[in-house]
Amino acid sequence: MPKPANAADAMQPLFEAVSNSIHSTQDRFKDKVATGGKIIVTLTMEGRQAPERIIVEDNGVGLDGKNYDAFTTTDTDNKIARGGKGVGRLLWLDCFEEISVKSTSFEHGIEKQRSFRFVLSQSDQIQDYEENEVGATQTNTGVMIVFGALRDNGYRAKFPGRAAYVFQHFTSHFLPTFIGKRSPLITVHCGDETRHYPEEINSIIHRRETIDNIPTEEYGPLTLTLMECDKVASSDLNGSHFVHFIAHDRTVHSQKIDSKLGLKYFGANEDRVFHAVLTGKFLDDNVNQERTKFQFEDAVLERIVNDVCTPHIEKFLVGPLQTLRQDQRTRVKAITESYPSVAFGDVDELQDKLPSGELNDDAIFGQGAVRHMGTAPV
Repeated sequence: MPKPANAADAMQPLFEAVSNSIHSTQDRFKDKVATGGKIIVTLTMEGRQAPERIIVEDNGVGLDGKNYDAFTTTDTDNKIARGGKGVGRLLWLDCFEEISVKSTSFEHGIEKQRSFRFVLSQSDQIQDYEENEVGATQTNTGVMIVFGALRDNGYRAKFPGRAAYVFQHFTSHFLPTFIGKRSPLITVHCGDETRHYPEEINSIIHRRETIDNIPTEEYGPLTLTLMECDKVASSDLNGSHFVHFIAHDRTVHSQKIDSKLGLKYFGANEDRVFHAVLTGKFLDDNVNQERTKFQFEDAVLERIVNDVCTPHIEKFLVGPLQTLRQDQRTRVKAITESYPSVAFGDVDELQDKLPSGELNDDAIFGQGAVRHMGTAPV
């Protein structure tokens, strides 16, 4: 399996475990998961080193017979309907030296407990398996997974050793989940520091606006949430600004829009990024069974961004975009004045031909030269 290249990669096995718990609590509490579902993540840290132990606990449905069978089957399709690929637990084996699982589920009117160790082995990955019937209530279901130390195969070196970075990546990775209405309450203890989600994201979202039921002829009503965030919100992503397409509470696609905005960061301290979340029945109805890709061409995503989202984004970011446009105009004017022999022509006309965020002198000069060549007499 590929080894982690950065902190986000190294934390992926933990993210897989938390995602499983999120799904499990959603299965149990349905529309009341925001108040009923609870997940506790505890990272035991030593100094600024990788954690010595990680515990993930939830009060979801537990590993019932169906879920346990899926756990012990490679490439299962049991989680297809939830967007999982069924191989996340293999990352656990690659990442952690020891893994133990305890589960309580409610099956056929009986509360059942399962416990076992999950080990890296050519055979018999499930060891010390125990199963007991403990009662007839349904109040104590859930799973607790204890992960031992990280393996020295890239995970230990790349996993963040400081709580601030752990929280930063945690926030970024689950941001689309946290801003929705179906996130359970998640408490993360990292060393002697604690954060509570989704409440914690309020500290990085400085401005938020939701536009409900935007009417569209082709895609039906869509709901768009616009957010101005600290740049840590993009720390796990390859870019700064994104529109996240959500189907059935899962992030199916994150469309980078850096080139459209022409901004790296913005704000008084140049430390803000933009994120938007788009939901709607059209997206729910047109996602594949795995919830990993939409069943329409990627060009549709681009059209939705351009036709539906962009007018609202430009209004939401009118301040930084106007500042950027003025900076560009200043550069264009300076170049046209410096090179009159190239006959750049009207400043407004040249600026209209440039990408909104283009401030590079060579690119501006090149566009002017191309325009001059295209209009010169033959």
